Amino acid sequence: MHSLIEKLEGIRRRVVKPLGVQRMLEAYPGAMVTLHDRPPSINAESVSRWHELVAVGRPYKPGTLTGWKATGDGGYEAFRLARDEYSRMVQCEITENWTCDVQAIHGFSSSKADLSAYIDTDAMAEDRAGFLIHDVSPEGLAKCLAHREIRIIHSAGGGGDFFARFNWDGPLWLMNGGGSHHLAGAKYVAARLRLPVPLNGMLRTYAFNLEAIDSLRLEFEIFAIRDEARITNAFSDAMRDARATWLWHKLPRPYTNARAILLPRSEGNSMRVAHSLCEAGMLDLGTHWSALALRSLGQ
Repeated sequence: MHSLIEKLEGIRRRVVKPLGVQRMLEAYPGAMVTLHDRPPSINAESVSRWHELVAVGRPYKPGTLTGWKATGDGGYEAFRLARDEYSRMVQCEITENWTCDVQAIHGFSSSKADLSAYIDTDAMAEDRAGFLIHDVSPEGLAKCLAHREIRIIHSAGGGGDFFARFNWDGPLWLMNGGGSHHLAGAKYVAARLRLPVPLNGMLRTYAFNLEAIDSLRLEFEIFAIRDEARITNAFSDAMRDARATWLWHKLPRPYTNARAILLPRSEGNSMRVAHSLCEAGMLDLGTHWSALALRSLGQ
């Protein structure tokens, strides 16, 4: 009889939904978040900064997560857990003395202009560099390129400027300190003259590491939830009520309005919460990362 009761209790625990979590989801539909792709623009700052996940947990050891768990005496306590997957989640390959043509550059990281207002560099050149692009000639091109703020051309070692490609995003960016509208003007004029303009500098290529993502997903269900005090407080209370183990960390730019929630697969209460979040349509962050990693691999 005792073994039958234990078996029935086990079944009940697997099927009973955590009511506190259910109520929280109903009370706060705004807890749902969507991680949109980058809006069309020439602003490199709009690219998802997934490579900054390595900073998770600072000022503690990188990859340190803050969590909560039930204790044997009926309490509920905070704890920290370091996961080295975060230091491997996104890998950066550095290529020195890399060469490309100016036409390969999609956009920039800084400018006096609002880079988000332009869908391509031609639009920026027409709006901000009309005094340069009216002269579609080799001399006009040379005038555009002569601007000293184009550090990738005029400063030793690029003057701190470099090229970057984020494989989950695609385009090539010039991470620059200035000279944006002059270089946009040079690109505009060169295209109409059909003249090559080779640029040389350091290239940083960022790509997701699927192995690190798989390792993390093997042990956790991972969701994204809105990072708003009233929502996170309600979620924390619901998790305490469910006596579920969970961990969290902030998400990088531009998703600073969201945080990641990690639920250990080895914990029954946590998996009941995961089931409720999945049923409610909460964003599965682990699946999202895996899809971006496969995109990085061209799959």
